[in-house]
Amino acid sequence: MAKVCIVIVNYNGENYQNDCIRTLYEMNYTDFEIIVIDSGSKDNSIKKLRKQYPQVNTIMCNENVGVAAGNNIGIKYSIKSGAEYTLLLNNDTEVDKNMLSELIKASSESVVTVPKIYFFNPKNILWFAGGTLRWKNASAEHIGNGEVDKGQYDSSCEITYSPTCCMLINNKIFETVGLMDEKMFMYFDDTDFCARLNLAGVKIKYVPKSIVWHKVSSSAGGSNSKITVYYNNRNQLYYMKKYKKMISRSTTIKVIVKGILKSLLGRFRNRPNDKYIAVGYVDYIKGNMGRKDF
Repeated sequence: MAKVCIVIVNYNGENYQNDCIRTLYEMNYTDFEIIVIDSGSKDNSIKKLRKQYPQVNTIMCNENVGVAAGNNIGIKYSIKSGAEYTLLLNNDTEVDKNMLSELIKASSESVVTVPKIYFFNPKNILWFAGGTLRWKNASAEHIGNGEVDKGQYDSSCEITYSPTCCMLINNKIFETVGLMDEKMFMYFDDTDFCARLNLAGVKIKYVPKSIVWHKVSSSAGGSNSKITVYYNNRNQLYYMKKYKKMISRSTTIKVIVKGILKSLLGRFRNRPNDKYIAVGYVDYIKGNMGRKDF
């Protein structure tokens, strides 16, 4: 068996983290080590983790360093430990017993593997069954999102995008594409990483026999929270500039105009958090990347 270091970034995950850990220890693949990077949590998540699973290693950060930096701490630990693979995993997930064994089967030094991901509730609704990097829209999209799983996405295939909420990566790949971009803090860091994988010729393979359930955006307060809205929109501008050779000027203009209009109309559409689109834009222009204290 190849050794895998499972990297989990925790921020106030008291209500769900131990459920994630429990399912990892129920897997049929056993050659793994779990490392939890605590990003300045204020709750009892680490206390509860150490009580129930004292064998799990923890690295404590004095402040909230973000998902990208937290993952990088874990990746560096994984490489130093001599593990062959790093599995990036959100702590608001639960995994099937075959999740890791199926990903390992399909992986290699030039192939990153990712599972089929369902919403946690209801458990038969797809959240991710493959993904596509959209250079023309400066975005990425999930295949199958919101659909009832009827077996329509049960064929393994190469894709161009996946979130990093569950991604198996051979550690040699980091030598080629680098680590996560910490300027993004959270959101779009996965899109950026997949863009670099694509440009470097590293394949991303969707493995539907590997299954995960995801309690989506638990740490950020939901898909329409001010945190999610802010980081997604600020980081999209950064992403467009970073890949300006791949993304047209007209696309950039369309994205910005659409974002400004959405921000201005938010209060009339009962979407008060849309104002954080503009806040994100202003911070990007000022060069304020990394963490935002609201």
